[in-house]
Amino acid sequence: SPWYSQRTAVKAVVIENGVTSIGDRAFYNCTALTDVTIGSDVLTIGTYAFRGCTVLTAVTIPGSVTELKDSAFRACTALTVVTFGGNAPTMGSYVFNDGAESLTIRYYEGRTGYDVSPWVGYTLSAQHVGQWIVDIEPTCTTEGSRYIDCTYCQTRITETLPAEHTYANGICTVCSDVEVLY
Repeated sequence: SPWYSQRTAVKAVVIENGVTSIGDRAFYNCTALTDVTIGSDVLTIGTYAFRGCTVLTAVTIPGSVTELKDSAFRACTALTVVTFGGNAPTMGSYVFNDGAESLTIRYYEGRTGYDVSPWVGYTLSAQHVGQWIVDIEPTCTTEGSRYIDCTYCQTRITETLPAEHTYANGICTVCSDVEVLY
């Protein structure tokens, strides 16, 4: 790639809409890369495209992507979450190999293909589609709650938000509790 000599300085990448493919070795060994935005027209992520991006922790792959080529994210040792916006793309060999100890693959309810090989070897997490709404804010003494009306499964999902202090300069802004640091 034309920026290979600058690979240790590249921190963010934006693949704009209109781009249909991320080429082979496009961001190979960009060891400072922490933020990747992939446009909604990308269909293919090439061989070694992000291989060795050792500080990249998460990436969202839009639903337009239909193919991840060999070793596309290999040796991304900090990559722990990959979120897919569409059905499972075809996946080449070693796409996520030699990476973080634990990798979670997130996808949206109703998307298909994640229940077969090679996806079954990863921690899979189906995400509900919709907007989370906090209906009860937690405080330092009471739990709160949030919900989502999933547009796919037509179900309301409710979660408890833990009670927790909000500290500013070591003092809770609600109850004046003093923060204890160990």
